[in-house]
Amino acid sequence: VAPPRLAQVAEIVAAAGSVEATIVGDVPSASAATEQALARVVAESVTNAERHSPGAAVEVRFEEAEDTVSVVVTSTGGRRVEGAPGTGNGLGLIRERAERLGGTLEAGPLAGELGWRVAATVPRGAGAAAPVQGTHTGSAP
Repeated sequence: VAPPRLAQVAEIVAAAGSVEATIVGDVPSASAATEQALARVVAESVTNAERHSPGAAVEVRFEEAEDTVSVVVTSTGGRRVEGAPGTGNGLGLIRERAERLGGTLEAGPLAGELGWRVAATVPRGAGAAAPVQGTHTGSAP
């Protein structure tokens, strides 16, 4: 199974069964590695909201800068579920992926209200192949 890309974010959000998830703004395009990393952030964040706060409102918002693409997933409200099933590794794995690409990921509770926020920023061209200096691509003499 191919890793998800940003074009599939609408499907990920639509598949959310126990939360009310929406996408705000346009879904950007970027390198394959950047798109895969951000799509995984969305998938993990929506899954966590479903698991830990069914009934929550989940907002997926993309932001673009010249060299970076960001996604902020915020969940508010819902019914808090203590001890929900899961490995507890998901946030660490998506943080590791973002950092490996030169990006960042921050996750934590919202101040003063029931909710959670995950924000990831990744370079737009992360993982794109760069030309190797000193190589010759023509035919041999």
